[in-house]
Amino acid sequence: MSDDVAADSAELAHAFVKACSRTATPVTIVTSADPSGGLGQTVSAFSRVSDDPPVLGVCIQQRSPINDVIAAGEEFNVSVLAAGQERVADTFAGREAPGRPRFSFLDEEWSGGRNGLPLLDGAAVAFECGLLGVQDVGTHFLYLGRVLRARHADAEPLVHLRGAYRTLAGERHEIART
Repeated sequence: MSDDVAADSAELAHAFVKACSRTATPVTIVTSADPSGGLGQTVSAFSRVSDDPPVLGVCIQQRSPINDVIAAGEEFNVSVLAAGQERVADTFAGREAPGRPRFSFLDEEWSGGRNGLPLLDGAAVAFECGLLGVQDVGTHFLYLGRVLRARHADAEPLVHLRGAYRTLAGERHEIART
């Protein structure tokens, strides 16, 4: 194995981030809202935590303004983006593009979930969650969400790998069932 680093240092932190960039992760947008409106943040740290009860986890950088809104409202939604939704991912990652101000909800792309929080139309998967718990973990907060509703489409998910958006198009290999 190359680039083997072991130490509690800035060098290890850099190696950790680089190693994590070598794993494909789904591109998601976590949303919540307060009386002034909706907030969203592109997040690639997302995982299924439990099937029964259904619980998922998302990690959000501590400097994101959405943290206070999730904590106050005790609910959030997660939209797992589909192929072709790269510009939306960029918008909620804080990158501005022509006709797309940073962190902006365009009406034709979003609708409210049953909980009233924004869900991305055309997303591969969408979850509505109640806040189950939050853990302060270094540079991020880890949120556990009790899934209250889930929906999915037959859409190719958008993934993040090695600093770029990608899809999973290609050969399909079935997993053996036992």
